[in-house]
Formats: sequence, C-alpha cells, structure tokens
Amino acid sequence: MTIELTPLDVRTKGGDFTRRFRGYDREEVDSFMAIVADRLEALIRELRGLQEERGKMEARLNALAEREQAIKDAVVTAQVLRKEVIDAVKRKAEVMEREAELRAERIERSARDQAREIRRESDRAKDLAQASVDELYRHRDRLLQGVRGLLDQIRELIDGEERRLPEPGPESEKDEDSGRFASPPEGRFRHAPSADAVEG
Repeated sequence: MTIELTPLDVRTKGGDFTRRFRGYDREEVDSFMAIVADRLEALIRELRGLQEERGKMEARLNALAEREQAIKDAVVTAQVLRKEVIDAVKRKAEVMEREAELRAERIERSARDQAREIRRESDRAKDLAQASVDELYRHRDRLLQGVRGLLDQIRELIDGEERRLPEPGPESEKDEDSGRFASPPEGRFRHAPSADAVEG
C-alpha cells in the first residue's frame, strides 16, 4: 500500500500522536520531524527536478528518434531514388547502345551499297575503256590497212609508170632554153587513189 506523505504532514503530525507518561521528549521528536520534513522537501524537489530532466531527456530522445527515423526514411528514399536513377541510366544506355548499333548497321549497309555501286561503275568504266581501246585498235588496223593499200596502189602506179616510160631520148633531155625537164606524157598518173580509198 502506498502512503502519500508530504513535508506538511510530517510537520503537523506531532499533534496527532497520543501522549503517554515517560514517552519520548516532545521537543526532540518535533526537531527530528522537522529535519525529516526538510529532507523530504529536498527529496521531493530533487525528484521533481529529476522528473523534469527526464521529461526533457525523453523529449530530446523523441526528437532524436524522429530525426533518426527521418534520416532512415531519407536513406531509404535515397536508395530507392539511386536505384531508379541507375535503372533509368541503364535503360537509357541500352537505348543509346541499340541506337548506335542500328546507326552503325545503317552506315555499314550504306557503305556496302556504295562500294557495290562504285564497283559496278568501275566495271562499267572498265568495259567502256576496253571498248574504246578495242575501237581504237580496230580503227588503227583499218588505218594501217588503208595506208598499206595506198602504198600498194602507189607502188603499183610507180611500177606501171616505170614500165610505160620510154627509153631515154631527146624528149627526156633537159630543155636547154627553159632549164626544165620535159613534161610527162598526157594521161599518166590518172589512176592516183582518192582520199576515200586511203581512209577505207
């Protein structure tokens, strides 16, 4: 059973005790009770001080606990945000990597197409060049053939003229008055080849 006892109760309790003969000295008892009351007052003040201090400490602990919880929540939020950022960066990196791969594939495909087109153009140019060279050779052969034919005609013409030339005589002597050779007989060199015969 709890007994509520205050310093005032101690101070006023002396008048409630039953007086007996040859009992304790009243003044000494009152003095002791006054000391007890003073001590009790001091203990109560100390207790109240301790209770206030405990209240302050509890409030501080609650504040620290709330701050700790806030820090924990912030850490959890930061971890979640960090994971979200990392995931977003990974996704973006994957998208960029895929885009880069697609762009590289397009560039490589375009380069292959351009290389094929260049090879085709080169082959066409080679074919045209070879055709031009072949045509030049054919033209050269025709020209040489025409020149040979012209030379053969000139040779035949010279041979024919030499066969028709008369024996040296007065007509072939140098004209003393004019200082020139006599003109060849009329009708000679009438079979000289034309320019068309030479080109043909």
